[in-house]
Parts: sequence; C-alpha cells; structure tokens
Amino acid sequence: MNNIGLIGLGVMGRNLAQNLLDCDIKVVAWNLEPEFSAKLAGQYSGNKLAIAKSLRELVSLLDRPRSILMMVESGEPIDDVLQTLIPLMEPGDIISDGGNSHFQDTMRRGQTLAQHQISYVGLGVSGGERGARYGPSIMAGTDPETWHKIRDRFQLIAAKAKTEPCAIRMGNDGAGHFVKMVHNGIEYADMQLIAESYAILKQGNQLEPSAIADIFMGWNSGPLESFLIELTALVLQKKEADEYLVEQIQDRAEQKGTGRWTVQTALELGIAVPTIAAAVDTRTISSNLTDRQQLSEKKIKPIGNPSPLTVNTLADALYLSKILAYAQGMQLIQSGSDAYQWNISPDSPLRAWRGGCIIRASLLHDIINVYEEYGPLKNLIVASPFATIVRDKQHSLREVVSYGIRQGIALPAFSASLTWLELISSKHLPTNLIQAQRDAFGAHGYKKIGDHENSIHHTDWFNP
Repeated sequence: MNNIGLIGLGVMGRNLAQNLLDCDIKVVAWNLEPEFSAKLAGQYSGNKLAIAKSLRELVSLLDRPRSILMMVESGEPIDDVLQTLIPLMEPGDIISDGGNSHFQDTMRRGQTLAQHQISYVGLGVSGGERGARYGPSIMAGTDPETWHKIRDRFQLIAAKAKTEPCAIRMGNDGAGHFVKMVHNGIEYADMQLIAESYAILKQGNQLEPSAIADIFMGWNSGPLESFLIELTALVLQKKEADEYLVEQIQDRAEQKGTGRWTVQTALELGIAVPTIAAAVDTRTISSNLTDRQQLSEKKIKPIGNPSPLTVNTLADALYLSKILAYAQGMQLIQSGSDAYQWNISPDSPLRAWRGGCIIRASLLHDIINVYEEYGPLKNLIVASPFATIVRDKQHSLREVVSYGIRQGIALPAFSASLTWLELISSKHLPTNLIQAQRDAFGAHGYKKIGDHENSIHHTDWFNP
C-alpha cells in the first residue's frame, strides 16, 4: 500500500492532496471536473502525483491492497461513486469517506461493502481549508485491523498536539462520523456564543469592531484561548475600502446540516443539547431576512438604552457557557457510543480535537484531565473542577442573560445554557403537573413518589 487514491478535488480534497504529497505519500487523483486535476498536476512534478481520467484508471494505478479516500459531497454522490467503485475493487481493499456523511449512512455503506470483503472507513475530518492543507483533526470509524493498515499515513498528515497525532480511531463503523457530527454541533454552539458576545459589545457597549477585536485578543491569552476566539479577532479587524468588512456582510448564516443532525440525533437518543439547538435555530431564523426586517419595522420589542456590561462578566459567562456546550456534546457522544456499542473512550474525541479542528482550545486539556482523574462521567460538570467553575461563574451568566432581556439583545445560546443548567440541577421540576395533565386528558397514568418502577396510577380527574 505505497500510494493512495483520492476522489474529489474540491476545497478539502485538493488541500488534502497537497498535504499527502508534501508528506511524500504518492497520490492518484480523480475529479469530476478535470480543470481541478490539471491545476493540481501543474503544481507537482515527478512521480508523486498521477491524474486518472476515470475511476477505472484510478483503481488500476493503485498498489494492492488498494486504499482510496473519497472527498465527495455527502448523500447520493457518495453512493454513486461507490456503485462505480465496487465492481472495480477486490477483497482486502479499503475505501475511506472523508466527507460530512451522516453516521447512519456510513454504517449502511459499510455493511454493503463488507459483503464484497471491502473495508469501509468513516473518516471525520475537521479543520477547514487550512487544516486539510497543513494538518487536520481526523476521527476514524472502522475496525481495529483496518485502522492499523491505514493509520500511519493519516497520522502523518494530521495535526499534532505536541508530538501526538490528532488522528484517532473512535470505534467501529459510524463512530468517526458520529463524533465529527457532534464536533460540528459544539462548533455551532461555540460560534453562536461568540456572536452573542460580539452583539453585547457592539450594541450594548457601543464598541467599534477594532475595539472588540482587542478584547477578543486579550481573551485569547487566558482560559478562553481557542482557534475560534483568535479567528474572530482577525475577522473583526479586517477592512475593505476603509470599512469593517464584517459590517458589510449580510446577517444571514448558512448551514450544511451537521448541526441539525446533531439536534435530531440527540432527540432520538433522549439527550438534551439546548445550547446547540439554539445555535441551529438562530441560523434558521437568520435566513428569513425579509421577515425579520418587516417585523423590526413594527417596533414590537422594547429598545434598551445602551449601557456597558463589564468585559470580565461577559468573559466569565462565555467561558461557562462553552463548558456547558461541551458537557452537552460529551453526553451525546457517550449516549451514541452506548446505543451503537462503539465503546468510545471519553478522551478520544478530545485528543483528536486538540489540534487541527475548528473547536481546538485550551479548555480541551482541562476536560481531558478531568476524564483522566474521574473516568467516564454522566455529566462533565459533576467533576469538582467544573462544579467549582459553575458555582463561581454562574452569577455572570445570569447577569448576561438578564442584560440581554433588559437591552432587547437576543441571546439564545446564553439563555439556553443557563436554562439547561437550571434544569439539570433542580431537585424538583413542575413536570409532575404535566404528568397529571396527561393522565387527565389521555389516561396515560402516573407514578407516585416512592413507587416501584412498574407501578402505575390513574385518576378520574373530572369527578370530585
């Protein structure tokens, strides 16, 4: 297995190709649009890169057992490529999907290829364009034997946390794409929390983007250090024609589906991820630009008088909310691992995320240390280090949420984080009333305090 086949030379594909070539891994590439192939071929001379004119030719140029990496749009395009590839390949060959595929599609495809004795790898790849080029985070879903065969080359091109490659096997079949999906869900939450912090500093504190950038740069030197905080500072400084570029961009955020998949999967597994859900909902609402503008003209919400919120208060609220978002994501990963029998080690996703990926942050090291000390946890914040942070910083989160209410600044992710914290730490919830209501209108029954699990009661609520 001296070379690797690469299918798809879009943004991620062609940058991964350059990464592979720079690591002296021979690449045989094919792309549906030949101009990308020609452009890549012009950048490399010698025999490290071969451009195939068809999938049949690509397969014929690969050393046995063959290894192919697909960087293809998720959904039907991947199925179409596989339909062409399967008859061309042999038992013992390996196909990896490095796109944002739904984990259940990966499981289905793996079962199909197993019938042909072809190994299938669901390869979650994070890091965007720069990560693909210089070292991404890689989350693999496959059996240990297959991972052993391909591990070295993927660890070679992956980002490094100190000296440890951020290319790690999560578990069998769909585990890699599941973890990548949750990574993207946390990414949604993180970006939304940062955007809400920006809104407070801009609308409440009346700061210019450059001043906000300075605050973010300061944050990046402390507990909030992360790729997204650093990136945000750079974005806020960018000017075009002497105007801040960020203020020229439509406030209509797009999404590719992984955040929505995270929320849907969480609902199916019975796990609440409200901070992530708030981020997804906000993107959906933001896309209705015309409706929002029409409603804003009606002046239906109170407008607060601009007043500053202390930067330290905001920083503490942001830090706590980020922890809560990670706690939600890690709960979901554990639930998925249990449901699909993947046996994902709690620290494996975190170790893969330490370098290359979008959510890399110093906070990850603290979470890893907690898992090393406490082992698997049902909820991250029950561990003493994070329980202390919750106690010490929740007043800042409460102040930020109430500030948004008073000023008329929408803070859905901050608010959802606080609500989740309130719910999970409440000894009693008013859901006893909901059970009584369900029994009254639908005879669904209820349990009384102290009942055995199988006990059930029903009351005729309409007769005294």
